[in-house]
Amino acid sequence: MRRSDGAAGFSKYEVNGNGELIETGVIPTAAASSFRIDARDADVGVFHDRANPDQITVFNPTTMQITGTIDMTAAPVPGDIPQRYQKFFFRGNDVFGFIRGEDGSEFTSFVVHQANLSSNTYVGSTQRDGNGFSSISGISSFGQNVIDGAGNLYIADAGNLNGSGLPASLNKIPAGSNTFDASYQFFPAQVLNPANFALPIFDNFFSIGGNRAIAKVNAETPQEVIDIVTAAGGVQNLSPDQLNQVFEILFTAESAQWCVLDLAAKSVTPITGIPNVGAFSAGGTGGSRGGSFRHNGEFYLAVPTAGEQAYYRYNANTGSASKAFTVTGGNLTGVYNLAENN
Repeated sequence: MRRSDGAAGFSKYEVNGNGELIETGVIPTAAASSFRIDARDADVGVFHDRANPDQITVFNPTTMQITGTIDMTAAPVPGDIPQRYQKFFFRGNDVFGFIRGEDGSEFTSFVVHQANLSSNTYVGSTQRDGNGFSSISGISSFGQNVIDGAGNLYIADAGNLNGSGLPASLNKIPAGSNTFDASYQFFPAQVLNPANFALPIFDNFFSIGGNRAIAKVNAETPQEVIDIVTAAGGVQNLSPDQLNQVFEILFTAESAQWCVLDLAAKSVTPITGIPNVGAFSAGGTGGSRGGSFRHNGEFYLAVPTAGEQAYYRYNANTGSASKAFTVTGGNLTGVYNLAENN
């Protein structure tokens, strides 16, 4: 979380015996806008201080002490501009971080840097070539859960959100490799509905073992959007005002479904018993990403709708899902509002 005193940096919270969240440690940063921090386990975590764009800082999540830094100056960045890391993924002693420009720039390729946590050194980079604009917005997930039982690492790519390029894809860095498998292309939203031209995206990817994963996949293009695009003669003809109108509809439409992905067969199966949710991770009734999590062998999926904020429980063995509990006092978000211990 952000520091409770408003200063630049990150805070660690723990739950006390009364169920209250208590701040138990702080890591300062130079840049107040620094926001990316991830922990591999109780001993190793990393964060990015945006005041030092070519550096990854290593820390101990238990003691909240900085234990080292990794010089990423040699890592390539399209346009040779300062970068920022949007999300870190761990596989053993390696950490992978995908980038965008420090100023928010998107790239035409999806670029991932790799470093080794044993030697604190830069290892290399890999990329999935784009098709015009390639966004990394809306794809990072709370926590990890991105490695299957064989050691394959999956990283989601938001593709081209304006409908004129690649749909959101799942990229695979195979076990024992440091680069994307160029032959592996999986577009869950396109598989679920090839006619979904306006918003072929998915997020909240969560590996559940074997060749399976869970994700929230957009299932359709709202009819209102189809009407606007048809009247304009195609996506490419939309005016700025029409584009704004389209995205306002997309931000509020509950057009996505929680699905099971078969990573080998590249199939997508909606989970029955769970209401549709918003496709976007910000804005509208679906604007709450929430954090999917595993508990006692079952998976809990955030389901924010216009009617309620809830979590649904999914059993991967039976394929059944049902409501586990509702949340009151605030919307589901990527991090929870701790102001009143809600």
